[in-house]
Amino acid sequence: MSRQKDKSGFGVKGKDDLARSFGEMLLSGRALEKRKSPHIKLEPKLKPRAKASFGRKDGAPGTSVREPQGGSGQRWLRLPNLFKRRSWKTLVVWGFAIALAVQAMALVFNVPVPTLGGRQLWTDVRISDGWRVQCHAWTGHCRLLDRHNLRHDWGREDEMLAALDTMVAQGRIQAPRPDAVVLVHGLGRSAHSLDKMAEELRAQGFEAVQFNYASTQGAIADHARALNRVLDGLKGVRTVSFVTHSLGGPVVRQALEQNKQDFEVGRVVMLAPPNQGSHVARTLSQYAFFRTLLGPALTDLASPSMQVLAKPPSPFAVIAGRVSVLSGDGDGVVDIEETKLKHMSKHLVVPASHTFIMDHPDVISFSVDFIGAVRKHAIETQKAQNEGHKT
Repeated sequence: MSRQKDKSGFGVKGKDDLARSFGEMLLSGRALEKRKSPHIKLEPKLKPRAKASFGRKDGAPGTSVREPQGGSGQRWLRLPNLFKRRSWKTLVVWGFAIALAVQAMALVFNVPVPTLGGRQLWTDVRISDGWRVQCHAWTGHCRLLDRHNLRHDWGREDEMLAALDTMVAQGRIQAPRPDAVVLVHGLGRSAHSLDKMAEELRAQGFEAVQFNYASTQGAIADHARALNRVLDGLKGVRTVSFVTHSLGGPVVRQALEQNKQDFEVGRVVMLAPPNQGSHVARTLSQYAFFRTLLGPALTDLASPSMQVLAKPPSPFAVIAGRVSVLSGDGDGVVDIEETKLKHMSKHLVVPASHTFIMDHPDVISFSVDFIGAVRKHAIETQKAQNEGHKT
């Protein structure tokens, strides 16, 4: 105890005043900052920097105007309020307004501009070398798109078809290849969902026709009639094969049953088709929200009439998906048994989900090989005819 008393500055060596001030603070309960001690510096070493004035309203703190070097005394010009710092909601509103203004100017002057999307509301009427005439499901007006989805013109249907015929006459649109493959997407999707399949078919020398239709705005019979209009517009083709996904399978079956085409129907590859209906569609069709969201086609997929649709009039193959054994015997939307159809040439099961089954490498390879047999058969038939003429 004597040693502690002799030690100057209990707790701090050689700092009697500081130790006394700290001890008094603990005993009295007063804050340390109220004590006036020369040994304690309460001011921060680094002062916070003043915030920039960019994006702040006039009169707000930190809005001092910076003068340029040279002492001219002229102040910097302030940016318009539109370009000042805004919230993300304001930027979204302004961006949408600018996009609408650009689209309106393009409509007035017929300037080729990208579309705003909305592929679920547009149905193809005629397709030629990637160019297409589409009609809106609600308004009925049509537009002319090039192979890069740039809108070149809009108006009535007859006007757009005449504009497309004019481009064909001018040589801006090439003649189709003799063997065409029509790709039909599923419910809630668009023609771009089959881009990888179309690229591989084009690389193998086929005329890939990606049919886009407003799948949520009509029944299967309506989509089948729209498909027949596109098929009637295919001129100069020898055979037409089909690659379908989900709802596209029943649409093609209905279309081939409605009309007899002038061309020869090649082969059909159906990816995850609800040939026997879909248990998911039957469940969702019980709720008004999903019936409104997905349209009359959902009710068609849930009805027993799916089982009485005519099969394709040519050899066809069915590819089903299986996500995993634990999730059930199917791709999450359609079971494997629901995809089967009588008299099918081939039934293949791949480890893929319903949404992305068309991008599976095995699916693309099998589809191209299965459809490629049509071209081999056509070449052999042509050789046999030529030899018959010689004899």
